[in-house]
Amino acid sequence: MLCFVLFDDIIELNYWIHYRAHLVYAFVWGNLISSFIFQNDGTNTTVKVNGEICGPNFCPQLGYNSTNIFEPPKHQIYIFTGACCGLSILAILLMAFFITDINGQKTSGRVWSLVKQVSLLLCTSRSQHLLMFPTLLSGLTEGFLYGDFTQAYVSCSYGIKDVGFAMIAFGIAQSAGSIIFGKLNQYTGHMVIYIFGCMIQTGLYITMLYWTPISSQQYVIYILGAMIGIGGSINLLIVSALYNLYFSKKKIVAISSYRMLSSTGIALSFGYSNWLCSRYKLYILLTFVGLSCISLTVQHIRYKRKQRDKSN
Repeated sequence: MLCFVLFDDIIELNYWIHYRAHLVYAFVWGNLISSFIFQNDGTNTTVKVNGEICGPNFCPQLGYNSTNIFEPPKHQIYIFTGACCGLSILAILLMAFFITDINGQKTSGRVWSLVKQVSLLLCTSRSQHLLMFPTLLSGLTEGFLYGDFTQAYVSCSYGIKDVGFAMIAFGIAQSAGSIIFGKLNQYTGHMVIYIFGCMIQTGLYITMLYWTPISSQQYVIYILGAMIGIGGSINLLIVSALYNLYFSKKKIVAISSYRMLSSTGIALSFGYSNWLCSRYKLYILLTFVGLSCISLTVQHIRYKRKQRDKSN
C-alpha cells in the first residue's frame, strides 16, 4: 500500500486510461511466456473435463483428485522460475538506473502522517463509507480472478497450460474497456457507466454459477476471462475517478485509502479461497455488486444535492 501511496500523488482519469492501455503489453507478453513454457510435452494430450467437480462446484478443501490440476515437470518449473528471476533483475536494474526522485524529499515522516490521515478519513467520512463496498469489490474481483477463476474454471477443467491464454483475454479486455468506457464517461457520466458495469458483472457471475465446463466449450473460459476484464475495468475506472471527484482537496489521502481498501479486498479473497467452494465465492461477489451499486447511487444523490445547495 505504501508504494502506491507515494506513487499516486495525483491520479487523473486520463492518466489511468493510458496506464491501463500500456499495461496490456506487459500483461500479454508475460502470460504468453508462461503459457508456452507450461505447454504439454505430448505425453498427456488427452484432457478429461469433469464438470461435476470443476467450475462452480470446485471445492479446494476436497483435494484435486479427478481434475487437471497437476504439478508440471521439473524442467518447466526451472525454466519459468529462471524467466521470472531474469525479468525481475532486469526490472530492478532499469529502476536503479532510470527512476529518479522527482521531489528529492525524504518520505519516512510523510508516510506516517499519511497513514494517520487515511485512518481518519476511513472513520469519519460519509462519502468514504459509501465508497467502501465498490472499493472492496475491486480487490475481491481481482482476488477471485487470480485465486479462483484460474483454478476452478481453467486449470481444473483444461489444465494449467490454458491459464496464460485466459489471462491474456482478461488483460486485453480490461485495457480496451478502460479506453472505451473512459471516453464514453465524458458523455454519459459516471453512474450510467457504473450501472452498466454492475449489469455486466451480475450477468457474468450468474452465468458462472450455472455453467459447468465441458470439453467442447473450452472457448467459454476465454469469454469469461474477457468479461471479468470488462467488468473490472469499469469498476476500477469509475471508482478511482470518483475518489478524485469527491475528495478533490485531499487526493493523496483519498487514493491511499482506495489502495488500502482494494488491497484488503484481495487479502479477504485469498483468505477464504481455500475454505469455500466456488459457488459461495460467486454469491459473495454478487452481494458486493448489489451493495456497491446501491451505495454509489446514494452517494451520487448526496453529491448532486450538495452541488445544488452550493449553487443556490
